[in-house]
Amino acid sequence: MIFQHLVCFILLLTLSFTTQAANYAGFTVREYQPTQEQLTLYLKDKNGEPFKNFERLKTWLAAKNQQLIFAMNAGMYQTNFEPVGLLVLEGKPVGKLNLRDAQGNFYWKPNGVFFVNKTGAYIVESSAYSTLAQDS
Repeated sequence: MIFQHLVCFILLLTLSFTTQAANYAGFTVREYQPTQEQLTLYLKDKNGEPFKNFERLKTWLAAKNQQLIFAMNAGMYQTNFEPVGLLVLEGKPVGKLNLRDAQGNFYWKPNGVFFVNKTGAYIVESSAYSTLAQDS
């Protein structure tokens, strides 16, 4: 059986889905149904090697009898492909929440954290995330 996935690459966000898509002047918009679809982020393969590109992820998924049908970059990385900010994979933090003031678009304020929990998908201002995460 071949599975279809929506993949956000950073780490690649995967999701089996039956959503509608619309194209707007170079943008593709997809609706995500958190109660019906599973999101999974990918950063590295099982050997610890970063995926680095969509083609490598596509090949890796195909070997698992899964099909890549959509992919996008979902984060910022260091030169070694480690995340610049917060990343949680399978419930385990890989990158830490980064609230520093520094140069570059990652640090432009306000900025946010995207997360999914049992009640839905959310984006919150980064400095509010720590309190919210403790309450969950």
